[in-house]
Amino acid sequence: MGQEHDALIVDRRLPDGDGLDLIRTLRGSGVTTPALMLTALAQVDDIVEGLDCGVNDYLTKPFRFIELQARLRALLRGGAKPRRPA
Repeated sequence: MGQEHDALIVDRRLPDGDGLDLIRTLRGSGVTTPALMLTALAQVDDIVEGLDCGVNDYLTKPFRFIELQARLRALLRGGAKPRRPA
């Protein structure tokens, strides 16, 4: 990607393809930047496919901006790192 980003917001319907293809490509090349899928595709199968392909969160349109902000804060907090065995 050339530069580092704190988080990615990707739509499923990009002008030149599906946002899931972008996420798959990034994950396949080792990019671990947290990603939020922001899309109108709200069927359970769409959400599961997004999460399974590597997005960290999935928000459907329409949405409230305050919820988007909260989800981004949660992504940036990250999760607890796994402990190594003693």
